[in-house]
Amino acid sequence: MIKYLLFFSLLFFSCVTEEIEPENYSVQIKNNYFETIEFVTLGEYNFGTIEVNTASDETLVSKGVYSFSCITVSNLSIQTEIKIQGTLSNIIIQLDEKGKIELKP
Repeated sequence: MIKYLLFFSLLFFSCVTEEIEPENYSVQIKNNYFETIEFVTLGEYNFGTIEVNTASDETLVSKGVYSFSCITVSNLSIQTEIKIQGTLSNIIIQLDEKGKIELKP
């Protein structure tokens, strides 16, 4: 009886799946701020102008830490560092109505 219990325990624990991080991530910038963002960069990637309540085109980005910078139509500059990683391959970087930056799957 103990042999069977040990066997099934080993079988159960050896079948645990490991999640694999993707090679590239599809990143999109969403503007929920109250004014147009004229200039957006994530590291070396330029996302251009993003109108209010719209999103940029998707860009493939590899895992890493990137400087994020955007400038609004009224010249407000928002800057931070964003870490791209994890098992989800689609990431949305959202600027909310208060100017807060959030990462969403």
